[in-house]
Amino acid sequence: MLKPDFSLIRDYTLALARTRRQTGITKFQRGNKTLFYVNAHHVSGIRNKTCQTVKLAITRFNPDTIVIERNLTSESRRRGFLKHIHQQSASGFRQGGEGAYAAWLAVQNKIPFVAAEPSDQFILSEMQKKGFSAVDVVGYYLIRTIPQWQREKTLQSDFEKQATGFLKWMSTTIGLPKDKFVTYPEFQNWFATHNETGRSILEIKNGDLGPIVSGSMTYFQKLAFDMTRIREKRIETVISEALSNNNTVLAIYGDSHLVVSRRVFQKMLGPGVAVRPRQISRLNATHAPIRRFSK
Repeated sequence: MLKPDFSLIRDYTLALARTRRQTGITKFQRGNKTLFYVNAHHVSGIRNKTCQTVKLAITRFNPDTIVIERNLTSESRRRGFLKHIHQQSASGFRQGGEGAYAAWLAVQNKIPFVAAEPSDQFILSEMQKKGFSAVDVVGYYLIRTIPQWQREKTLQSDFEKQATGFLKWMSTTIGLPKDKFVTYPEFQNWFATHNETGRSILEIKNGDLGPIVSGSMTYFQKLAFDMTRIREKRIETVISEALSNNNTVLAIYGDSHLVVSRRVFQKMLGPGVAVRPRQISRLNATHAPIRRFSK
């Protein structure tokens, strides 16, 4: 059984955050165990390099299993996600991004896929151990979702109504009793108290919310740092388990995750090498082609 060394997880520094890395494929291999890792830039739709790279990796490498950036820790979540990806396949994956697209390709090609995100209840429990509250966790989840809504063009004109629905859903998801649900006024007060970005709620950017380690971390960045460490350990565990049970695994995750976890996979499988498009046919010469799907 392959086991990740969590002590090798790197801090995501300001210098790393400012480095623009192109979406690509990194190959880690030791013996008959191969991990292909797509460092994705989160997108809407499929006419972009991230989804083109995802499709290329699946159709050329024919992985035994695929690891995606989703929380599907309950059967109801998985059923809902499968329904969602089939709906999105008809609209060009305007919602759901590269993870939904990868899962749909996996289903179409009869390739198993697993979701590597921990449950929201587990994240809350671990964050409370670090001194954060349920309002911190739920509030952060909401502001983290706003840039996604904007990217997918699903931000509603009545933001208070949309946010209230999200807060109720997330409070339920993380297991809060009804009398402890996070309300919109509580969220507004929390945001006003901890917002150090100089932006309003609807102006928040992904760059304001990253787990960037510096001498002057904002409250949102501290939340993101601790939450990311919890997530990263789960992600690396799921990928390691997938590799223990399969020979070829494809992981599709946001770019910063590979930056902080590269050394973990290097210790496990050896130095990672970038796979160039012209190299793919040579590296995959022994893999039988599978069905191609038009965009």
